[in-house]
Amino acid sequence: MYATFLGGGQSDEGQGIAVDSQGVAWITGYTKSFSGVGGAFPTTPSAFQRDLGYTNVMTAHCHGGPELSFCPDAFVAGISPDGTQLVYSTYLGGDGSDLGYAIALDGFGKVVVSGQACSWFPVTANAIQARSLVCGTGFLAKIDPRQSGAQSLVFSSFLGGTGGEEALALATDAQGDLWIAGQTASPDFPLVTPLVAQPSPKGPSGFISRLSFP
Repeated sequence: MYATFLGGGQSDEGQGIAVDSQGVAWITGYTKSFSGVGGAFPTTPSAFQRDLGYTNVMTAHCHGGPELSFCPDAFVAGISPDGTQLVYSTYLGGDGSDLGYAIALDGFGKVVVSGQACSWFPVTANAIQARSLVCGTGFLAKIDPRQSGAQSLVFSSFLGGTGGEEALALATDAQGDLWIAGQTASPDFPLVTPLVAQPSPKGPSGFISRLSFP
């Protein structure tokens, strides 16, 4: 029915997709494209963030140490049902490497994304965890594409401990609660009535969390 590229002048990678009741395809992933070299990732005027969070190629600290590279940011983009235009598109990231992995719709017109952040990732005042404890912490964010600019990011938070996480999968239920799955190497990952109370001593463990979002 349609096929299109989605990206800018550097590398771009799509990781997750969900389709809403109107047929809008919502995609998340990560991009190194920015306005200074080759062209930015396409965003809409209503975007929360219009360009890459950090673009100094000589001093980028994408994963905790200097790298001769542009640090990727996560992105969230919605494509109209006929594939001809963006209904909302934004970068989402800070001064390091931020990767979008999963995306879901909450049934109330909002878009939820998750992934891994290694930066001063933008968090909101209602975050459940305002700071990361290690480079490579899980993140969760909710966007209202009917809003514009800073108002479109209605919730954003880290989720993790001191060992690092990847929030890899999302689902919402009829109550609007969010279910997140992924992997963690953190002995202090936040737990509530856990089925298993300790992570594997031999490597990352899977996790599943249920959150009631605003």
